[in-house]
Amino acid sequence: MGKAACVVVGDLSVDILSSLPEPDVLTRLAEGRDVNIDCGSELRIGGSAWLFTESLTAQTEVVPLVLSAVGDDLPGEFVRSHIGSTGLLTEGIHRVEGRPTTTCVMTYFPDKQRLMVYPGRSGLRMSSEDHLRSFLQLVERYEPACTWLSGHSLNGAEGDRLQVLRSLRGEMAARGSKVVLDLVPHRFRDLVGELAKVDELLGRIDGVVGELDTLDELVDSPGRLRGNTADRMKYLAEELGGRYGLGVVQSRLGTDSYGQAVALDGTVVDWHEESIAERGMRGLGDRLAVKALTAAKYL
Repeated sequence: MGKAACVVVGDLSVDILSSLPEPDVLTRLAEGRDVNIDCGSELRIGGSAWLFTESLTAQTEVVPLVLSAVGDDLPGEFVRSHIGSTGLLTEGIHRVEGRPTTTCVMTYFPDKQRLMVYPGRSGLRMSSEDHLRSFLQLVERYEPACTWLSGHSLNGAEGDRLQVLRSLRGEMAARGSKVVLDLVPHRFRDLVGELAKVDELLGRIDGVVGELDTLDELVDSPGRLRGNTADRMKYLAEELGGRYGLGVVQSRLGTDSYGQAVALDGTVVDWHEESIAERGMRGLGDRLAVKALTAAKYL
């Protein structure tokens, strides 16, 4: 029997991060004024595949099998070499000739809001049947209990790329791997579609994870719950769990904390709340998602 693993499908990027300490930055920008701040920046690997992989390796012994793509440029080499230096496998990270690696600029404001500038449909993503066949050979050496699929992979998916995603879902399901979709990007309904569209694109999946704001646009909840964030999260988690098996709903709870409701087969099985101040927002949703998959015994 192979070692426990989780297939991680999503994008990889080079992220430029900065945090603005001054509280009136947004006001000055809204007034049309330039803002110059000495706050420094940080260069890090990012992307949905990496943020989930980081959280997975930090909390479990499960081996992440990353299926993604980078360009044939210096940023792409930086991403592959760094991931390899951590001891993780890079065989599933395809280098695409003639394409630049995705770059994301992220700015954090004093009240924890984020401005994220990144390529959406034009971002580099896995789309080759040859790449998938090679990756499945790697998978044969492991026991992938779960397949984590970033919704970014569905943004603009059609033709060969959509067929690769459908083939991947089918292959992993045939191996007994639970296929879970992360409902990103944040404007999921506008960029990808309704949940019925997801079902049409992918076929049967075993769970979804999403933020409350995203799910409010996809699933109706009773008006009586509109003023209670926690109750609304639990209700939507139950609805999603009844539909897919696993339903996970995440949301900020005021300015200082972040919560997560987890439901299996229509029943809430876990509620978790965490301070934003302790760890910050970057990767927080992924950290909680790993907890959810663990609670659901998907990992």
